[in-house]
Amino acid sequence: MGIKGFNDCIAIYKEDGRWIAHSIETDQIGVDKDMVLALADLIKTVKTVLAMSEKDKTIAYFRKAPQDIIDKVNSATPLPKSIFEAACKIEKGEWHKKDVSVSFKPLKKSFSIQNIMCTPTTQAMAYVN
Repeated sequence: MGIKGFNDCIAIYKEDGRWIAHSIETDQIGVDKDMVLALADLIKTVKTVLAMSEKDKTIAYFRKAPQDIIDKVNSATPLPKSIFEAACKIEKGEWHKKDVSVSFKPLKKSFSIQNIMCTPTTQAMAYVN
């Protein structure tokens, strides 16, 4: 992902029995029955869109999510950074699936995260509603 200075915020919420991770800046989504896998799916999707936009300047990667999704973020509280870091490891293929399950059991209905870049220096601010 080579777009310098790209920061995003992610709303994570449950809908119809599935977790949806929704990018506020790109309006892309990741979906899975496990919250962390939905987040990892979104991270991969956004990285792919950003990489494609670097090669093809006609691809507009900024596309704001609908206001009801933004409102989910605005009414949320912090989610542990370790959850975001686990999603980054899963997206990179660094998670040891044979050793540890990714079935974290969320106790809240919706979450949001302030930075989707998976780098060692990432400051992930996350929220839970």
